[in-house]
Amino acid sequence: MAYFPVVEYITVFAALYAAVFYFLLLLGYSKQIHTEPVLLSDKALPSVSIVIPVLNEAGTISQTLNSVLALKYPKNKLEVIVVDDESTDNTVKEVQWFASKRGIKELKLIRNKHVGVGKSSALNTGIRSATGELVATLDSDSFPEKTSLVKLASFFADPFTMAVTAAVKVYSPKTMLEKIQGVEYIFVAFTRRLLSFVDSVTVTPGPFSVFRRDVFNKVGLFDENNLLEDQEMAYRIQSHNYKIVGSLDAEVYTQVPSTFSQLMRQRIRWNRGGIRNFYKHRKLLNPKYGELGAFILPLGVLTIFLVIAVFATLAWQIISGQFFSWFSIEAFIYSFGPLQVISLLTLLVGIVWVLVGRRVFETEHATLSMSRLFLFLFVYTYFMTVFWLATFGEEVFHKKQKW
Repeated sequence: MAYFPVVEYITVFAALYAAVFYFLLLLGYSKQIHTEPVLLSDKALPSVSIVIPVLNEAGTISQTLNSVLALKYPKNKLEVIVVDDESTDNTVKEVQWFASKRGIKELKLIRNKHVGVGKSSALNTGIRSATGELVATLDSDSFPEKTSLVKLASFFADPFTMAVTAAVKVYSPKTMLEKIQGVEYIFVAFTRRLLSFVDSVTVTPGPFSVFRRDVFNKVGLFDENNLLEDQEMAYRIQSHNYKIVGSLDAEVYTQVPSTFSQLMRQRIRWNRGGIRNFYKHRKLLNPKYGELGAFILPLGVLTIFLVIAVFATLAWQIISGQFFSWFSIEAFIYSFGPLQVISLLTLLVGIVWVLVGRRVFETEHATLSMSRLFLFLFVYTYFMTVFWLATFGEEVFHKKQKW
């Protein structure tokens, strides 16, 4: 990157800054990562309404409902609301059959007239019908672990907590792509748990998150014209200085893309939705919102611009014929300087962070095997950059967003 030394230095120092920030966060809160509230007794547990939006989920929704029925939560305090968002398959019949065969008195089926994009209108219809003190949102392709709801609900003994997120993990990964996503999901949950210590959680994931019912009266319902409604809701809660907590012990398993093209479509949607959500809530980019406004969001914005800058530099190097000269031994020896030292230090800090994180998940060593960690660090993460480039392309050409 000889022609763009400023970009080179900014990129490396930003990466080092981010790596050190998260590593120090890990060191500072390592003893508290698995410290979660004492589980409430059945008598003390609040009532919960679980809202499940569905669209053409025949063949999957029964498995989801089975996992809900298996939850170890007082049945007299549990309400299940399935909101059909104009399915054209046998989803409705399957839900009706399930309710009649399993005899779930607490199961409601609501037919929703689809509005906007995504699943937000279905979620809002369910929330309006909810009677519980807490409202849980559950994707129709996700399966909560039996004790997860009790663990999540126990966080609400703290009156300042408005939302709690579960640790989302990949359900029954088979392909290598699914298995590498399993590594990613574990570290995302891990990172979200760390960020909750500094009030900087930026998403309440659709697979399974629980909200205090009153928060919707204070900040409003889900944005029905938003493709990343779970992030937008988290930003809105943060903008009111309410508390969002991430749990590591409450687990939910979700299905993930099994092919590269499916993964790319998902991530482009996430990226484009993320850009719009940040612009909508750009006021959060302010130190008055603590670490969220002073560090976390600025790092995210910087990352986006650096992706553009780095690839512009690479394109210039390729066009000018300088790119392949990087791979010679002479280039490595004679160009090795302070910048390369910082780059290696950044990589080292990142590797140490991953290895320390792996020790935290003592029960996840099969998922976090060294081979999968290597693929995650040195192969999969570069695909994320490619997805960002595709995102910029769709934004530049104003391609219509689809779910």
